[in-house]
Order: sequence, then C-alpha cells, then structure tokens
Amino acid sequence: MPAQPTWFHRLEEILAILRSLEISHLDRGAVEKLFRVRERRARQLMAGLPCLQVGNAVAVDRQALIDRLEESARDHRFQWEMARRARVADSLETLRKYA
Repeated sequence: MPAQPTWFHRLEEILAILRSLEISHLDRGAVEKLFRVRERRARQLMAGLPCLQVGNAVAVDRQALIDRLEESARDHRFQWEMARRARVADSLETLRKYA
C-alpha cells in the first residue's frame, strides 16, 4: 500500500480550521501552512478544485477544499490509516508500561 499523506492524522484539525475561516479562497501559501507541506504538495492538493486567478497566483475555493477533505475522511484509506495509528499508539503504550 502506498504511503499515506503526512497530514492524514490532522484531518479533523485542518477541517476545523477551514470551517472557522471567514475567507472564501486560500492561496498556495495558506495551503502550505495549513497542511504543513511544501509547494509541490500544496499545488497537488489544490489541483482540480475551483480556483480564482489573482495576478500570477491562484486561490482555491475554501468550500470546495472542505468538501474534498470531507470526502477523503469517508474514504477507506483514511479509516484504515487512523485505525493503524491507533494500533501503533496502543502498542507503544503497552511497551512503555513494561519498560
């Protein structure tokens, strides 16, 4: 199975931040900061979403990004990754108790 995105475990936090924003669009820099990714990954996250051209820059529609992330949260890959992280955390906690 391919590696999961590094921000998967923060998806609920990212969605909460996006929902609390009053702006309608996010530029690439905002996406980079929000997801804690670099330029290339931010552009990939923005790809295929409705955008607004602002000079040379592109700003992605905030609600479209929220919709895509909510869809990702329902995907089996996300559910599997969250279960895997929980199992790893439980295993680490068990090891700490015995150490």
